[in-house]
Amino acid sequence: MAPKSRKAALEQQATSLFRDKGYAATSMRDLATHFGVEAASLYSHIRNKEELLYNICFPLAQDLFSGLENLPKDLSATERLLQALISHVTLITRSPDQSIVFLQEYRHLSEPARTEFLNMRKAYEQKFKLIIRQGIRSGEFRKIDEKITTLALLSAVNSTPYWFRKESGLEASWVATLLSDILIHGLSNKTKSLQESEGQVRRKVALRKGVGKVEKITKTKTSTKTK
Repeated sequence: MAPKSRKAALEQQATSLFRDKGYAATSMRDLATHFGVEAASLYSHIRNKEELLYNICFPLAQDLFSGLENLPKDLSATERLLQALISHVTLITRSPDQSIVFLQEYRHLSEPARTEFLNMRKAYEQKFKLIIRQGIRSGEFRKIDEKITTLALLSAVNSTPYWFRKESGLEASWVATLLSDILIHGLSNKTKSLQESEGQVRRKVALRKGVGKVEKITKTKTSTKTK
């Protein structure tokens, strides 16, 4: 087996262990045992355990970033957001174990890798914010907080690796499209916001109370005149 293939196999084993035990609780001895070699021989393939974490997290981060960069420029905000979410879900369901490690264990990266990773994540989130801002300006989306909406959307799709399994028979592309469509439908300008609906209810209640008071006063005045 070529050295590159051995390293790829080691990274695959590390992904499973980091997913099951967590990065901090996984030792080099654990890796060696699952890889079928002595712990000392692992250093012929990697410098240290963190190199494995780096090689798990950064390629996926770059793929996600590239997915947004490669979107057509002439899309509406709605279609652009749909395609961005589909790209995201498709990539994080490609290897659920890798995605879970990516989402949970990045915090164990040391500096400067951790800051580099966080900066990539911020830049990625910023691209979603810009799409939402574009949609608000065009009237496709209602006025809504860009940051909270971005975090809510990404939190929703980032749950996918925890339950999606290829063995279930579900197609990743179908799940990505369905989930993205459900999320975006809630941003439609045709759908009244919860705040607007609640406001209308309060106004109707206040109006009814006001009418009731007017009727009561009118009845009282009429009764007084009759006497």
